[in-house]
Amino acid sequence: RMEARKEIIYREMERVVQCSLVWQKILAPVKGVGPRIAAGLIGIIGDIRRFPSWRALVRYAGYGVEVVNGEARMQRLRRGQWAGFNVDLQQTTWLLTQQILKQNSEPWKTLYLKNKEKHLASGCPKNHAHRKALRYVGKCFLRWLWREWTALYAD
Repeated sequence: RMEARKEIIYREMERVVQCSLVWQKILAPVKGVGPRIAAGLIGIIGDIRRFPSWRALVRYAGYGVEVVNGEARMQRLRRGQWAGFNVDLQQTTWLLTQQILKQNSEPWKTLYLKNKEKHLASGCPKNHAHRKALRYVGKCFLRWLWREWTALYAD
């Protein structure tokens, strides 16, 4: 019964997102980005103009860098602390990254392969290199999305 309700909500989200200019002009042409992932991005981000730069969007999505004990590290959840980023957007971006790579979507696949190779060459374990490369592609996608979306409002 709950699954049926979820499916109804998903269908309604898909219907609404397909009327959006962001979907039509930016996200729909990207191989691997479907209406559900697009609805998640558009719904969570809301008005892109509230982010003064692409870096602000990347930080909001949990793909930024934070300094811990004088060392730069990726943002992450820590027990007992406020996240400082939108966990739902982080998860949606992670899912999106996996989907566009499964679809061999360019230029994202090439970015992934180059970044993974760089980490492997530096001695990083295969699993870590994979995750670091996925994270890099997610960050690049958010930067690209911010630029495209703000340009859409500029026209």
